Amino acid sequence: MEERRITIYVTNLHKYNSGILCGEWLKLPIPQEELDAVLSRIGSEGDEFFITDYEVLFGNLHISEYASIQELNELAERLEDLADPDYEK
Repeated sequence: MEERRITIYVTNLHKYNSGILCGEWLKLPIPQEELDAVLSRIGSEGDEFFITDYEVLFGNLHISEYASIQELNELAERLEDLADPDYEK
């Protein structure tokens, strides 16, 4: 089975605008508790985050810097659940 991994670098927007690069790589899908922990490490409640880099090991998926991290995580989870014949379609 081909690996269907989406990896994103999530950055704290406020810190970035202040000249501080503060972020982490996430390999999706990731459990919600781990995602919350990562976002907590790189920011505080109410901070905004954006995607400064990404890697997709399948197809030619383009990810916007302001794409929803939650929606990408759900997409990665669904791709992981697809059987090979369905995935190839």
